[in-house]
Amino acid sequence: MKRVLMFLLVLAGVFGFVACDNQTTQAPTTIAPTTQAPTTLAPTSVAPTTLAPTTIQPTHTGPTTIAPVTDAPTTLAPTTVPATVAPTTAAPTTASSTPLPAEYSNMIEGRKVYLTTIGQTADIDTVFNIMLNIYGYDQDALEAVVTRNNMLTAASVEAGSLVIIVPGASSKGMGAAGTNQTIELQRASAFSSRAAAGEIDIVVVHTGGSVRRGVESDPLITASSTQAEFLLVVESANFDGFFDDIHTTYDVAVYLYSITAHLLPPFRQMFDK
Repeated sequence: MKRVLMFLLVLAGVFGFVACDNQTTQAPTTIAPTTQAPTTLAPTSVAPTTLAPTTIQPTHTGPTTIAPVTDAPTTLAPTTVPATVAPTTAAPTTASSTPLPAEYSNMIEGRKVYLTTIGQTADIDTVFNIMLNIYGYDQDALEAVVTRNNMLTAASVEAGSLVIIVPGASSKGMGAAGTNQTIELQRASAFSSRAAAGEIDIVVVHTGGSVRRGVESDPLITASSTQAEFLLVVESANFDGFFDDIHTTYDVAVYLYSITAHLLPPFRQMFDK
């Protein structure tokens, strides 16, 4: 009986285990793979940002002006110069009809008069016309008193004569006369040598103004003037005081006239006309 019970119990256990096993044993669950559609990201179109061009206006800076540095002038202590004796001849005078000293009135009387040029300037024609004017444009009467010779030499002048010299360099004139600066300077020096010896008198007439000045004319003017009795000058030629220097250096009287026509009175006085 015990065996039967034991057997039943065992049998019951076996069935119970089988039943339990049937309940807990489940068919394997097959998980279908989850296929996800690929996510397509829509491209994000970023609108390009257009930056407005930045225009940089040029800066116009005016030129920098550097003020000049002006040094204060240096004042030198005055130098005491020994007093000089003023020349005895007249200082340069400007006037429309400056009279010459009485001693020069009718200075052609009883003597020969020559007219020439040093430097072959055409201004000699101007002086000739002034003299022609005071002779009433009677050329024969003038030429009876005045000998004109553009290439006059000192050696050919009679002793006691008056030589009127019109100085001023003209390249054209010297070329036409077949002379040059050196020859003209030698001619002027020869006249001055005779005047220094008291053999002749010289009057210098300069009518060319500032045009008949400069490196070529100035030496000729000076060489003609060193022994002159006086100079008659159109004032514009003395723009730099050149004739003042001649007056001071050579003790020669200089008379300045504003225009050429104002030379008529002194010529009338010289020729007593």
